[in-house]
Amino acid sequence: MKKKLLLLLLVLIALVISLYLFHEPAGEPSPAETQEGEPTLLGTLQLAAQQPTDDVQQGFEDYRLCVEQIPAEGFEELRPLLARRLAAAAQDHGTADEIADAGILLHDDGFQDIAHPLLVLAETKLEAVFPTLTRVADGPDASQRRGPPQIHKKYVEVVKRLGWQEWHEPAELNDWQLYEVEGWQAYRDYVWDSVPQKCRDVGLYPPATIRELDKLLEVIRGNWTKLKNEDHAAGFALKARAAWLRFKQSQDSRGKVMRNRGKRSFSPKAMGREAQAFTDIWTYQYSRPFIVYIEKPFDAELNQAHLNDALGMLADLYDWFIDQFVDEMDLKRVRPQFHAELAEQEAWPIEIVLFASREQFDRFVEESTGSELPGMTATYAPGDERVVACLPQGDEDMAWYQSRIAKAAFQLLSDFYAPDPTFDEDEQMRRPRWSSLLVQEGLAECVASYAKTGQWPNTEHEFMALSPYRVASYVKTVELLEGRPLFRIRDLLEVRSYGQANQIAFKRAQELKVDAMWASQNGIGMFFPAACMACYFFHHYQRDNEYVYRDIWWGFLHAEYNGKHKLTSFSDAAGIEGFKAAFGITSDSDWADLQREFEAFVEGLAPEVTEPDEND
Repeated sequence: MKKKLLLLLLVLIALVISLYLFHEPAGEPSPAETQEGEPTLLGTLQLAAQQPTDDVQQGFEDYRLCVEQIPAEGFEELRPLLARRLAAAAQDHGTADEIADAGILLHDDGFQDIAHPLLVLAETKLEAVFPTLTRVADGPDASQRRGPPQIHKKYVEVVKRLGWQEWHEPAELNDWQLYEVEGWQAYRDYVWDSVPQKCRDVGLYPPATIRELDKLLEVIRGNWTKLKNEDHAAGFALKARAAWLRFKQSQDSRGKVMRNRGKRSFSPKAMGREAQAFTDIWTYQYSRPFIVYIEKPFDAELNQAHLNDALGMLADLYDWFIDQFVDEMDLKRVRPQFHAELAEQEAWPIEIVLFASREQFDRFVEESTGSELPGMTATYAPGDERVVACLPQGDEDMAWYQSRIAKAAFQLLSDFYAPDPTFDEDEQMRRPRWSSLLVQEGLAECVASYAKTGQWPNTEHEFMALSPYRVASYVKTVELLEGRPLFRIRDLLEVRSYGQANQIAFKRAQELKVDAMWASQNGIGMFFPAACMACYFFHHYQRDNEYVYRDIWWGFLHAEYNGKHKLTSFSDAAGIEGFKAAFGITSDSDWADLQREFEAFVEGLAPEVTEPDEND
């Protein structure tokens, strides 16, 4: 009985299970279908997401419908698919505006990776279709567009989403440009060659561009800081930089070279280096109050010590000249012609041009003067209003080269401060600048004979010292003429031009009954040591431990430098008369007495002399 009941129970259980399996009630319809089996909006969009479209506007519509249904089930997951579908449609089939709108929409909705290619494409297409910067029509002719810039707003929205940002040039840029601070040229070239105008138009710049601009500006900023620190230390770096730029502006030209008139004397064309940039030919260094324009290549290891030594000497010479001439004689600057007062007020640097080779210097001298002047290594060029020199070739030449620079610098300073300079060729042909070459050349030679103590930068210089070279040259000339000088003091005062030196040498040789032609050919060469030693005599000659002629000589120079001996012609004797009045000379015997004192004085120096330098 129990077995029958157990069997019956199992049958009932099986029947219940079968009924459940085969008669389950119908569930809710899927989200993609209605009760009637029709697709829902989600289903429709799911199907759309699986199929590309050529209709960009349909792509926008489907994407927006999807976004509007969020947070309903299924739409958030569907949105990325529709975003990619819209991006593909816009990229392949969209107009510039549609590409931009799609890129902006997707970027703002968080799909930056999908939007980026669209934004890049939109930036290019909008620039082509809608000029970034336009002008409103002005007047009846609409082709004449002027007025304020009209920025394409959608273009701005696109580039902002590409990371473009506002960027402004620093306020100091005007100063950097004014002084062309090192690095400025590279920055300017990058701005004009590599930064599109559209960036400046909209005031927005790509991140990579901003990084490069900031990098270039950082270089300029560092060099500007260095320049200002140097200027703070010596008060001269900015003035030197301004002088360098004036030199560059005046010389960096393809114009006609006229060295005889001081026009473009150092341009690339004048230097025979037309294929090179100006800054590849010239550089500069300075030491108050001088700036030196140096021809490249400049061998710093070989020549920097020479340059430092020269700059130290020139600085001392300037201070000495200001003390002994400008202040004592109450002189005012007279050059440059139209800016002398301004140059004095602003302390314009005094310029020196330094050629790298003797060959370049010799060519400059020949082209500017019309003559070859062998042995010369420095000169003052009034037309250029600067000293021009060349670098020494070795340490053994340095002393001579430096003394030549000192002489030329003294002549420049004298011409800059003494009244009545000659500015044009016609005036230079009518009258000499100085009353005699005794003043113009002899005094400069005497000043350039200096004694140096110490080493740079702690050197000291005594000017108007004894020149062994000039003593030796003078003594040798006197010995050749059997103890008779070719140029007496009175003869030195007669020489107002280089040509007159040879003429007087010829005449004097005839008086001495020696070869007059030889004397004429070598007259100027024998004039220099005689004039130098005469000036040294006036300054240093003592009797009973008192300087006999020093005050008289400086009184004569005071009158000279204040225009009291101004000549109207090359035969004018105003300088001679001024000398005679100062020294109390009224007769030939007075001249003879002065000459004997001079010769005895030089003879007393003879034991100290050396052989003349080969450059002398």
